[in-house]
Amino acid sequence: MDVGELLSYQPNRGTKRPRDDEEEELKMRRRQAGPRDRGRYREEEMTVVEEADDDKKRLLQIIDREGEEEEEEEEPLDESSVKKMILTFEKRSYKNQELRIKFPDNPEKFMESELDLNDIIQEMHVVATMPDLYHLLVELNAVQSLLGLLGHDNTDVSIAVVDLLQELTDIDTLHESEEGAEVLIDALVDGQVVALLVQNLERLDESVKEEADGVHNTLAIVENMAEFRPEMCTEAAQQGLLQWLLKRLKAKMPFDANKLYCSEVLAILLQDNDENRELLGELDGIDVLLQQLSVFKRHNPSTAEEQEMMENLFDSLCSCLMLSSNRERFLKGEGLQLMNLMLREKKISRSSALKVLDHAMIGPEGTDNCHKFVDILGLRTIFPLFMKSPRKIKKVGTTEKEHEGHGPARGDHRQRHGGRVLPPALGRRALCPSAHLLHHGGDLQCQRAPDSPEGSPDPKHAGELHQNRQAHHQGVCGEHRGRPEPGVPGERAKAHPGLAGELLETPGLRQHGLSLGLHPRKFLRGSM
Repeated sequence: MDVGELLSYQPNRGTKRPRDDEEEELKMRRRQAGPRDRGRYREEEMTVVEEADDDKKRLLQIIDREGEEEEEEEEPLDESSVKKMILTFEKRSYKNQELRIKFPDNPEKFMESELDLNDIIQEMHVVATMPDLYHLLVELNAVQSLLGLLGHDNTDVSIAVVDLLQELTDIDTLHESEEGAEVLIDALVDGQVVALLVQNLERLDESVKEEADGVHNTLAIVENMAEFRPEMCTEAAQQGLLQWLLKRLKAKMPFDANKLYCSEVLAILLQDNDENRELLGELDGIDVLLQQLSVFKRHNPSTAEEQEMMENLFDSLCSCLMLSSNRERFLKGEGLQLMNLMLREKKISRSSALKVLDHAMIGPEGTDNCHKFVDILGLRTIFPLFMKSPRKIKKVGTTEKEHEGHGPARGDHRQRHGGRVLPPALGRRALCPSAHLLHHGGDLQCQRAPDSPEGSPDPKHAGELHQNRQAHHQGVCGEHRGRPEPGVPGERAKAHPGLAGELLETPGLRQHGLSLGLHPRKFLRGSM
């Protein structure tokens, strides 16, 4: 064909159905035409009608097919339908395997079979709605076939199998039928599902969204099985899962949901399991955890998910330190120095670091860590934590004022025990329990005779002490707070309205200062 023929070429578009005006025009032509033309027009009209009928038949056939498919989907799931589905799955899996062996270098030959295989795997998700029928998957060897497909050359097929296993092992579904769940979990454990899953994880590229979802679903399978059967955690860790988790945590990748999930699964594996704790120590897991936690030494987590990951790592470290051998590794890895720095920086990680130190230094096995903590001046960091009053989290319990009042009460009890006066130093501590008052204690001491031994009261002050005790027991000092204290000059109170007024208005200090035989004027002089 030349260029002109190409430009003038038009495909055969078929005969169109005549419109209303065209039908009237045909009728006029028939009336004007002869017998031959009338026959030709009649044939054209019959052809148009036949084509319209064919279109209607095709539409009806399509509608019937869709209706049949909907009826098939609405059919209840029973044993026969599950068996039929498993049989179809086995046939397509075998066909795909056969074509891959026969045409290894020609993907076009087996690509269609892999699409069919992927479709039947998606259809098998309906089995997850009937955990009572899980035994059919085991009896017909469907579980073994699915585990075999985890190593399929096409990662799309292996990811489809992972999605199916994740839905089958959903913890809510497993609790619906204990018998079916036990049968399925037994088959998966016998088939070493964790080892196969780890092998599949090694080849997945998390930069691809579908494969990253496959990693997340793989970790979900492990979590579901560990929650349903905690004793399988030891086997899972020994089949390479623990090593892969540590590798994934220390990988230089931005924080994502998979890293958070890895920290959570790691904490689950180490919980109440000494074998996994020992294995983590042998794999240098203590150093990996310390490296990951060092990021939060001077920086707070940026999101709530990152903070959750940090807490999971701290929990994992505390679990590992329950084993004495890991405390030694923690000491060599300079874990004490890191925790001490976290305490000094006062970030969110501060409370968790204190918990780690508690696990590292408790018991006889933590003696070396205790000595090292003292050597690195850790007590300088710890002691300020004890100088603060407890926060008012709950309304019930002892308040701060009651704490200050109980201090002199305990001192008064010790002073009265045995009928003797406390030595001067102890008397000051009993009167001033808080650190603020200790600095302003002055010479608060009981007067004694010059020739009497230390600790024995002067007879004059002893009589005054006896009278003040009687007044104290009769409620004179406690009930009449509004009365002015005898012997307190107004000028002294006005000159020092701060500390002096605070001391005099403190019921415990005022009462027990009198009960110890101290004159209020001397009390103020010593305080100021």
